[in-house]
Amino acid sequence: MVIGAFPLAIILAAAGLFEVFKPRLPQYTFRVKTIFPKFLSRNANLSYQMKSQIQMHNDNFIAIHIYALSFDLYYPDWNNRLHHVGQVTDIRQQEEPDEDFDTPLWVLPPRQNFETIDDVMMIPTGGAQVMSSLSWDALQKRGVLQVPLSGVIHIKANGQIPITMGMICDNLLKAWKMEVQGLSCRIASLEPGWTDLVNSGDRLKAKMENTLWNPSNHPQGQDFVDDDTCGVPQEYVFTMEHRVEWKDALPILAI
Repeated sequence: MVIGAFPLAIILAAAGLFEVFKPRLPQYTFRVKTIFPKFLSRNANLSYQMKSQIQMHNDNFIAIHIYALSFDLYYPDWNNRLHHVGQVTDIRQQEEPDEDFDTPLWVLPPRQNFETIDDVMMIPTGGAQVMSSLSWDALQKRGVLQVPLSGVIHIKANGQIPITMGMICDNLLKAWKMEVQGLSCRIASLEPGWTDLVNSGDRLKAKMENTLWNPSNHPQGQDFVDDDTCGVPQEYVFTMEHRVEWKDALPILAI
């Protein structure tokens, strides 16, 4: 009986260690401070350079070095089908998209909060149908909307191992305050090395666009009008999913 209990104890201890060291996605808040229009001659698009306050919490036991990022934003049209409404990238991706950079944009220390003021680029893409739906919802919900995104980032785990990570997130947009807060995220892909951000982002975009969006998931705007603390509403507190499943982490563990 004692012999049989010993392997069980090992299994339970290992499971406990797996849970402790399980990779976690950083929690984030993004506040726009100033906006400047900027014409991108490379692709003839009007974009906006946004100086922003970026806050993240890295709950992992290793540092995360972020080198490049590209996120695509979506919103449902009148038929609740998701449409692409904008792209957000770090400013280096717009100025020198073909460069590989030796220095990270940001370094998130392990088990700590991170905060910085930095510039990002926003390229609006939404058509009339989806933008009219977004504008109507913003008025109805007092400027507070739930906005999904997909994105790809180039990171180095502990500054050593290059990884391309794709992710899909739900976000709370407080339009009048120009603030975005992450509600929940899941990893969509993990690849060793740094793949092309545009191609990886387009693969995620193809999965997101024209999918049916459930409007009942949208938060009620009146619950957030007087909230200056960036607090997440109670119904979301227990559904935030920042941890990654082990099957998603296998490419990292295999290195």
